[in-house]
Amino acid sequence: MTHRCRPIKALLASTCRPSVRSRPMETGRWSAALRRNIFMNNADWSRLAERRVIVRGADFTCWRSGRDLQRTHPKDSSALDARMARNGRRRLSRLFMELLILAVLFPGRSFANLMLLSLSSVGSSRSGRSVSCGTAPGLIGRQKRLCRKYSHAVPSIMDGANKALGECRAQFSQERWNCSTRGGTQTFESFLGKGTRETAFIYAITSAAVVHAITQSCSAGNLTDCSCGRVTGDSDTLPARGSDLEGWKWGGCSDDIVFGMEFSKRFVDAADSRGRKKRSRNIRSMMNLHNNEVGRKAIQQQMSVKCRCHGVSGSCAVKTCWKTLPSFKRVGDMLKKKYMTSVPILRKTRRRLRRKQKMHRKVPIGDEELVYLEKSPNFCKSDKKRGIFGTRGRECNRTSTGPDSCNLLCCGRGYNTQVVRFVERCGCKFVWCCYVKCNTCETIIDKHTCK
Repeated sequence: MTHRCRPIKALLASTCRPSVRSRPMETGRWSAALRRNIFMNNADWSRLAERRVIVRGADFTCWRSGRDLQRTHPKDSSALDARMARNGRRRLSRLFMELLILAVLFPGRSFANLMLLSLSSVGSSRSGRSVSCGTAPGLIGRQKRLCRKYSHAVPSIMDGANKALGECRAQFSQERWNCSTRGGTQTFESFLGKGTRETAFIYAITSAAVVHAITQSCSAGNLTDCSCGRVTGDSDTLPARGSDLEGWKWGGCSDDIVFGMEFSKRFVDAADSRGRKKRSRNIRSMMNLHNNEVGRKAIQQQMSVKCRCHGVSGSCAVKTCWKTLPSFKRVGDMLKKKYMTSVPILRKTRRRLRRKQKMHRKVPIGDEELVYLEKSPNFCKSDKKRGIFGTRGRECNRTSTGPDSCNLLCCGRGYNTQVVRFVERCGCKFVWCCYVKCNTCETIIDKHTCK
């Protein structure tokens, strides 16, 4: 006996199985289902036992329950599973084809970077919903396979996304563009569609953040596929012979940056490295891949050596040394300097990136230089379609001469001044026994906001 399944919103919670004989999905409903991310893969089917569901069409014909199906067709259950898997692969191939078409129509949009931003927003939300490899938006097939293989790395990727956004906001907090994402991922997606210097910084800081987060998880033992890094005796990192570190030796738990670099390259670069040859990639993908590598190398260049002394009575007879990650603020400072000296490149190029300026065109672009395609807007006026929110209402510094000055930040529109009064406790002392006595201090400051 059969009955209709629940609507699409409740489909994943349904306990009924779909019939193999179903009508093909209409184009309009296919697009709607695509946006809802309700497709399931073979790994999900194998884990769902009696709740195996697949989107088949506008009308759903399902068995009443999985148990009824097993009792009614004990011999055909494996055949039905195989048919469901084949049909599921067809649906997923169509899904990835539509994502590929979107990537061709909008080559400036990297689904990998948007995925990290959306993971960051979901991870910091109050809903408490967990993000899995199947529900994370924007993932392509290669990223999903890597995500399933290293499923324990998903929290580290979310942590890296939070690091990237937090450091981006800290580095640009006093400038016209302050790395704001208040418009959501769709607004940020439209902003990333332009190959500006700001986009170059976002790609670099995101790639570096994934390296930093994955490497920290390896050293902490949170990932089973990596552990402490292997340290080799490189002359540029080892103490010189005859120095006060003559009795040193490698030890401790060095950060496994090799695994972090490889994971970030395979995961973050997946959306832009789908072309097997460089000629098949567009210029925007080449720009993204280059900036991703700049971010990863920024982590590698900031690695430092820490040592600990061992000996009797505080002597330093032997020193144990290990390599450690830099603070992510140091990485952000380094990438901010690269942002200030980023290089414009030509659009019409196939094999390699070339500088836009004719006099320097023969000079190859360095592996440590950020590159961009388009000139950045002035960010003065709000343009929500482009992901720009303007500087109206931003707080400025009237006495500063830097980018946070009222003259630069307000774009010459002037500013409003408010007198703000702060009342807080101060001069607190402990009185025996047993309470704390504080004075009340009043502070009056002038607050300037852009018109």
